[in-house]
Amino acid sequence: MGSGGRDLNLGLGDFMKRIASRLPAVAILAALAAATGPGAPARAASMDPFLEQQQTEQALNQAVMLFAKGEYEEAEKIARNYLRFDPSSPKGHEVLGAVLAKQGRVQEAMDALDMAVRLDPNQPAPHINRAVLLMGLERIEEAREALETAVALDPEMMAARERLGRVYEILGRYDDAIAQYEAYVSASEESGPPGVRLNLANLYNARRDYDRALAVLSPWQRDRTVDSAVQRVLGDAMLGQGRADAAVRQFRFAMDVDPENAANQLGLGMALRAAGNYRQAMELFEELARRLPTSPVPRVQIAETQLAMGEVDAAKATFLEAMEMTDQPGGIEQRYAAVLIEQGEAAAAAEVLEAGMERDGADPRRLAGLAAAYGAAGDPEREREILERATQEFPQDAGGFVRLAMYERERGDVEGTLAVASEGLEIHPEEPVLLRLAAIASRDLGHDDEAVRLGERLLRLQPNSVPDRFIYATLLDRAGMDGPAAQFYRQVAERQPDNWAAMNNLALVLSRLGRDQEALTYARRAAQLQPENPAVTHTLGYVLYKVGSLGEAEKLMEKAVVALPDVGEIRYHYGYILLARGRREEAREQLEMGLEMDPENKEAAKAKDMLLQM
Repeated sequence: MGSGGRDLNLGLGDFMKRIASRLPAVAILAALAAATGPGAPARAASMDPFLEQQQTEQALNQAVMLFAKGEYEEAEKIARNYLRFDPSSPKGHEVLGAVLAKQGRVQEAMDALDMAVRLDPNQPAPHINRAVLLMGLERIEEAREALETAVALDPEMMAARERLGRVYEILGRYDDAIAQYEAYVSASEESGPPGVRLNLANLYNARRDYDRALAVLSPWQRDRTVDSAVQRVLGDAMLGQGRADAAVRQFRFAMDVDPENAANQLGLGMALRAAGNYRQAMELFEELARRLPTSPVPRVQIAETQLAMGEVDAAKATFLEAMEMTDQPGGIEQRYAAVLIEQGEAAAAAEVLEAGMERDGADPRRLAGLAAAYGAAGDPEREREILERATQEFPQDAGGFVRLAMYERERGDVEGTLAVASEGLEIHPEEPVLLRLAAIASRDLGHDDEAVRLGERLLRLQPNSVPDRFIYATLLDRAGMDGPAAQFYRQVAERQPDNWAAMNNLALVLSRLGRDQEALTYARRAAQLQPENPAVTHTLGYVLYKVGSLGEAEKLMEKAVVALPDVGEIRYHYGYILLARGRREEAREQLEMGLEMDPENKEAAKAKDMLLQM
């Protein structure tokens, strides 16, 4: 940030509002007159102390007017004269600090603003102006503290929230940045310029929350008066949703708004590639490479297009060329390493990433890639070591906890999954993937109440997510809350008519609720979608048993037992059917096997009663 244009929060209207409560009415009118008309004529000196103070405060207001006009030297003179009259005025020091900053006299400005804060620490504006100077000096942590103080003093001061969001972005605290931007957006008019909404949408895209990114920028989707960056972010969100054709249209609109913008051309090429138009995409990237002969970016996209066309060796060579074009090849190295892993060259990928870390140091993405390389190379212990290192060195990166929790889950360590996800949620309480992992692990460990609570948090965070509604339904199902579980399974089935799992589970829940005919409808629909799935076959067989279709039920349940011989619940249900068919010894055998395989199953008590009666 250049010192001549520091973004200080000293607008005339804002300042007038802040001083109005303390100035006499005559002084307010005088200040407003100074803003709207010619300068007031000189007055004779007065011996009246009240009038003298009033005139002096008018002078401070005049300094504000001169500041707004860019007449900084004259504003400084007036502010200093004011402070000679009232050296303990926090407003006077604040005005002087703003004026000095605009003249590039940063240390003097900082001293004045520090004095304003010491004299009245409960006014948010000096804290904001200090933060702006601190950001210019790259003293980011101090800027954060100043802005957090300003927000705590006045949560409605959106200028502080906007800047605090920017600081959180710089620090990599993206969840916190989103929270500040969301507060700003909720308090501002939708009809205004996109501004902060663009930053917010970018962060949503980074979190793969593409629906929110589109929603926050939708008013400008066809607006030619705003910067084409808005159209690009919208196009990125559409690409993230898998809507390649819509993204092509959006990037073409961005090109219409600003045809010379290289980022627009790059985005259009990526959208065309996603839509399968490889030739057109390659033409755009090659043209961009000619326009930007020293930039590696077009070459990276050429390599990606070569990969999409199946030209793997050519793509690897192009990635290497791109790496040679920059003194910061880390990002390209990570992508190149991912390609090597995909091609079965995991050891080579690990070498590339290790060399990059030795040169540049570790970062979350490089550690994630290195862990993946060792995992693909068959070294799970080294993989885990690196994943754990990422959470320790970069706790602000929620992705590190997600990757480590996924590692534990994939290896069947449910307790480890829950421990990692819970630790991550202490730092990132609104990370949806961590909430999902923690909820599912809690369910699998039998912590039903905690699982449901986590599911409720997840739904509050993502109320429109159908997959999360399905997860929540499974949590309710496991907790024995059949009524609410049926409600959520039904919602999923209605929104996703091909979701056989939701229909299968809904059939089981409805059957437990005694609504067997309705259950049969969903069980048959699930079986039509998954005729060879033994779990679905089991459900349909059990529901048919409940409605009295014993012959068909027996055939299906026998098929399920053959496919899943070690599932105790299927043995219980097969035993019920055989007993209903009068085949007592075969039924006894199945019920006893069920008790041996799964003695804690909720069907166990019923099976024991049947065996006693037999």
